[in-house]
Amino acid sequence: LSTNRLVFEIDHSSPFGDHKLQEFRLSYTTDANPTASDASIDWIELTPTDASTSLGASNASFDSVSNIVSVSGSGGVSDIYQIIAEGQFTDITGFRLEALTGANGLVGFNSGGGNGNIVLSEFNVFAQEVPEPTSIAIWSLLGLALCGFGYRKLRRKA
Repeated sequence: LSTNRLVFEIDHSSPFGDHKLQEFRLSYTTDANPTASDASIDWIELTPTDASTSLGASNASFDSVSNIVSVSGSGGVSDIYQIIAEGQFTDITGFRLEALTGANGLVGFNSGGGNGNIVLSEFNVFAQEVPEPTSIAIWSLLGLALCGFGYRKLRRKA
């Protein structure tokens, strides 16, 4: 995997009520054959550039210093968090979602007075290539030059 943008979608579709992540951090590794129980894995924290919720039941924000994503306003039983991280990513072999204890002392929201359990329905990662600003400028200038050349050629025929 080699990309400059990662998009994470974390789906909370639970029939059990409001069991969603409250605070969390995302990391990746380039180590060969990572396993959750291997303490020697070198996890690299991702710095989010954007955080949002698709269903609008919650508000998502991030701290670019601590790399912690926070979600407030627990809302309904379902929501999809979308987190974007940008950088130069190559040879990724694994991802880690680290659930953190929130302001309420629990790992997850629980409006029903429960124990703060969370339910994740899906965890998806998409790699996207975003063109560099220089590439966009070069292609734009080339397009303008071709338009000008075509216009000039048409004027000569008339």
